[in-house]
Amino acid sequence: MIKKELKLNRGFTLLEIVVAVSIFVLIIMISGSLYTISQRSYTSSENKMELVQNGRVAFDRLSRELRQSVEIATPLASSSSETETEILFQDGHDSNEITYVYYYLSGSNLRRAKIAYYFNEEPDIYVRYNSRNEDSDLPENVVLEDRVVGEYFKNIEFWGEYGLVYASTTLANRDEEFKIKTNIFSRN
Repeated sequence: MIKKELKLNRGFTLLEIVVAVSIFVLIIMISGSLYTISQRSYTSSENKMELVQNGRVAFDRLSRELRQSVEIATPLASSSSETETEILFQDGHDSNEITYVYYYLSGSNLRRAKIAYYFNEEPDIYVRYNSRNEDSDLPENVVLEDRVVGEYFKNIEFWGEYGLVYASTTLANRDEEFKIKTNIFSRN
């Protein structure tokens, strides 16, 4: 009878404990690896979506303003091998004043400036960017507004012909890159 009681009170063997702990550690390692992989995937997707959103919003605005522009002041090459990195065009929103919209990169930010041209003799009257006064002088310019409209821009290029403007950019954030290209018909 004493022998039976000893068998019942017996604990785990060292081999059973080592196997149980090994299985537990293996499950924890696999769970940790899966968590790390899913976290990396989530972060990568989040970075990519931020790039897509940034590019889409900036290009939507640029496209809308270019479609409504009165005149494109920047001479654009007809091929993508000779591109411009900025664009200036006459604002088509306000027909009472002659103002221009200027898109350009400053570091990794896409900026939008509103510019007006004037002659010193009449600073309150805005004129076209290529106007000349009696002395054949070009007008001065004043920046009315300048702000960031997009982030993470690596580059931006413009080219076009016959009223069709091509715009292309690459956006980069951390290890992610996203390219956008669009065609815009201007009304001029």
